[in-house]
Amino acid sequence: MVKVYTISTCSWCKKVKRYLDEKEVPYECVEIDNLPPFEEEAAIKEIMALTGGIGVPVTVIKGNPIVGYSPEEFDEALENES
Repeated sequence: MVKVYTISTCSWCKKVKRYLDEKEVPYECVEIDNLPPFEEEAAIKEIMALTGGIGVPVTVIKGNPIVGYSPEEFDEALENES
């Protein structure tokens, strides 16, 4: 399963979701700024544990985080997912 951490106003986050939609890749989207405060804090801690920072978007494929928008990295990780 692919998991994407985003915020609603982030244009790069929207690009990641659009890319995954176009590739018909199922994913779970965690839109941090639309979570209740305690869930938002937990999501931020997850991102920090995965990447060491708090930047978005973060796309997690097979437990491996990809920070930012990188179609090449997405494709490589998705190929190895099967």
